[in-house]
Amino acid sequence: MATTADSELSVHLERQVRAFEITLSSISDFAYIFDRAGRFLYANRPLLDLWGLRLEDVVGKDFFDLKYPDDLAHRLQGQIEQVFQTGQRLSDETPYSSPRGITGYYEYIFSPVFAGDGAVEVVAGVTREITGRKRAENLVDAQRKSLEMLAAGKPLGEILTFLTGIVEEQSGNQSVAAILLLDEEGRLRIGAGASLPDDYNQAIDGLAARADLGTCSSAAVTRQVVITPDIENDPKWACIKHLPLGLGLKAAWSRPIFARDGRVLGTFGTYFRECRRPTERECQVVEILSHTAALAIERHRDDQERERLLTSERAAHAEADAANRAKDKFIAVLSHELRTPLSPVVMAIPMLELDPDLPFKFREDLAMIRRNIELEVKLIDDLLDLSRIASGKLRLELLCVRVHDALRHAINIGASDASGKQILIRQELGAGNDRVAADPARLQQVFWNLVRNAVKFTPEGGQITVRTWNCDAELFVEVHDTGVGIPAELLPRIFDAFEQGDVPTSRQFGGLGLGLAIAKAVVEMHHGTITAASPGPDQGATFTIRLDTVSDRAAVETPDPGASPEVRHPARQTRVLLVEDHHDTAWTLARLLQLSGYHVRKANDAASALQLVDAEQFDVVVSDIGLPDDTGYHLMQQILQRCRIKGIALSGYGMEDDLRKSREAGFADHVIKPVDIRHLQAVIDRVTNGATRQA
Repeated sequence: MATTADSELSVHLERQVRAFEITLSSISDFAYIFDRAGRFLYANRPLLDLWGLRLEDVVGKDFFDLKYPDDLAHRLQGQIEQVFQTGQRLSDETPYSSPRGITGYYEYIFSPVFAGDGAVEVVAGVTREITGRKRAENLVDAQRKSLEMLAAGKPLGEILTFLTGIVEEQSGNQSVAAILLLDEEGRLRIGAGASLPDDYNQAIDGLAARADLGTCSSAAVTRQVVITPDIENDPKWACIKHLPLGLGLKAAWSRPIFARDGRVLGTFGTYFRECRRPTERECQVVEILSHTAALAIERHRDDQERERLLTSERAAHAEADAANRAKDKFIAVLSHELRTPLSPVVMAIPMLELDPDLPFKFREDLAMIRRNIELEVKLIDDLLDLSRIASGKLRLELLCVRVHDALRHAINIGASDASGKQILIRQELGAGNDRVAADPARLQQVFWNLVRNAVKFTPEGGQITVRTWNCDAELFVEVHDTGVGIPAELLPRIFDAFEQGDVPTSRQFGGLGLGLAIAKAVVEMHHGTITAASPGPDQGATFTIRLDTVSDRAAVETPDPGASPEVRHPARQTRVLLVEDHHDTAWTLARLLQLSGYHVRKANDAASALQLVDAEQFDVVVSDIGLPDDTGYHLMQQILQRCRIKGIALSGYGMEDDLRKSREAGFADHVIKPVDIRHLQAVIDRVTNGATRQA
């Protein structure tokens, strides 16, 4: 039986509800009142109309009774209970789906209503639709996210699928969006169409774009927005309308996607489930997202083009590397084939010059032969050096070098040719500090090239002046001649390989035009500079080299680069096994070594050499690399398996790879043909000094 207090509370609550009804009934938002159990005490007319119910059908019911989804009903019931417990106002948002499947968003507020004693008596609620605002917020957020995906380099398909999803969300999932790409052949390709079945996409993919075919195809060709409010009755869809109609899609519209330069990249298409035109806002949404799609498509195509160029560049580099290797191999083989027949000639000339019975007139002829043979050897060396420089394989062995000594030797080498042309070479070596950190052989090569070049281009009776001076911590070397000069148009490329100016000049003075190119590369490897200057034709030329000097007390200096190697006759007869298949080279070299006091045995192939090694004892093996039945590398390896013996490789191959292979095969040194007999003697004595043969 109800108490008097309960009756009074019930009456009071009824009065409160009636008071709120007057207020809530006048607003257009959805309004309602709950009791402590989360049951409806009141719902205003807009909410009842939305539900299609009467007030008496709602009062006393909760969200579960009204068939709300369980997860949403639990959340709302819990939030009402929270307001009763805390007395605090609460607001939240929730998505919804209408009976027709249209999705939207609501914002709701639960407010406490207090009794006279301060306790929460009822909770009043107001719900308003915020679909427009929420979609605008979602659009901004989605646009930001799509740009982040673009910046992060996400795949094109992932970005385009995300953009079509935005369009579908913005329509309340009442539309289906797709992006078609226009390829170089004018065909449509699927860029994104996640909401369309695979068979639909396969049927569309590859269609030739035409103005009279569908909306996307037509938009791509006409470059305009194309709208089809009724697919069933539009002639553009006549041959393919079964595709969208079979999916319940009754209307469509499409917008072209433009590149920065105005090209059509593709189309952004949207399908509706009812016959209608797009709203103004739908057009705006697709327009905004089309710009993002264009950025993504262009970036993707730029990446593809960049990758194509990189692939092409890699292929070009691979071809260039292969060509360089082939060129290096060709030059190495050419060098070997040219050096081999030169070797016996180069070795025989000094032997003939030492003959006291040689008539004087023959000595002049012999000197002429020697000069021309040396020129041939120099051309071969230049080719090898140019190949080393181009491949980055030229190496320097830096020591402290006296530049004046190197210059004097270069002048002495060129003195014979200069004397023959009655050219005076003056030396003005005024530098106080001529010490530089350099590779002595390479620096000697540079000076020889410059002096020889000056002699070559200076007519009879001319003059060459070689000067040096210091400026701060730098040394300058100048070679000036009174020769044919250098035309102004040739100066910028005077140091290019194979550059000799016009053809008549090339034919007149000969050569390959490699000397200056090699000189420039070598000087720059020493961190120096070389320049050329000339007032013009027939007014001479000046070449100037700048190098950094080192302290007067720097390091141990190198010996005179022009000094001949000391020929040391051994205390005992050194036993040499000479393996050489070229008859003239083998005969001449063996004779010269025997005249110098060595005991020499010859073998013309690897098999004969191994037989001699097994039968006799030797101090050193001097072996050619190219043998008729094997390589010198393999021969040396087999000899070392039999006994401990020093080896010297003898070859016309002079590339760095050849020197490396010699070391790896076990050779102690590598002598390049044509052989300087004094150099070979020095090498034999060095590698055998103190060495004894061990079985």
